Amino acid sequence: MLSVHRAGEGFPTGGWETKEIFDLRVAAEAATRGVWSPIVWMGCYRHESNFSVCAWAVLDIDDGLPKAKAAELMKGVRFAILPTKSDGIVKGTKPPCDRYRLIAPFEQPITVLDIYRHNMKQLALRFQADTQATDGARCWQKSKCVEVISETGAALPVIWEVPEQETSSFKNEQFKAYTERHKNAGVFPRRVQDFLLGNVSEGSRNKELFFCACVLFNYGYDFPKVLEIVEAIPGMTEVGVFSTLRSAAKRCGVSEV
Repeated sequence: MLSVHRAGEGFPTGGWETKEIFDLRVAAEAATRGVWSPIVWMGCYRHESNFSVCAWAVLDIDDGLPKAKAAELMKGVRFAILPTKSDGIVKGTKPPCDRYRLIAPFEQPITVLDIYRHNMKQLALRFQADTQATDGARCWQKSKCVEVISETGAALPVIWEVPEQETSSFKNEQFKAYTERHKNAGVFPRRVQDFLLGNVSEGSRNKELFFCACVLFNYGYDFPKVLEIVEAIPGMTEVGVFSTLRSAAKRCGVSEV
């Protein structure tokens, strides 16, 4: 399965469509037509708390492993290499190099977010890929083409056991302790201060909104007050704001009334 969007670019939150795609070539070609994601979300709304299932591993390799080496490491596994628009050219201050996405099927669809994140983290480390691109709300811009595809071989094995320190429950406890320390000191964390001033990139806005809302709820602000604060943030006029706040309120056990 894949999530696809009619948008040609950007980071849309709503309006996603689930496609029943299990063939590697079909999935790879879909990645060349528009914004897409290997993750399917409940309600077709892109947010990590809505993670439903993922049947494909997608790695973002921007300035590390050469394509030939990636293909060598994937020997015996079905995979495709999808060059990005920055492939082989200068990117900012970085010289030309192989820049691409590597897609391969998991042996079984993953329906637990913690298991998905752990598997993606291990794969990212192995392939020198972006370890930050392993969250449950990740979407990708369209690739230039399908450059390499190997349709024979096995699927990627899934690691089903997740270390405790990588589980959501463990991280939630750490988050509560983190916010409590700042609350007792009478200040917002710097990350929240920056967000309230509108200092956030377009691609991470939804993620930062969710984090900021969780902090505010844990500080004791009710839903209407948090909504009022967020709507006053410069540039915060997206339709998905209310849905993200609802997800944060649900995570924190806060009523919307």
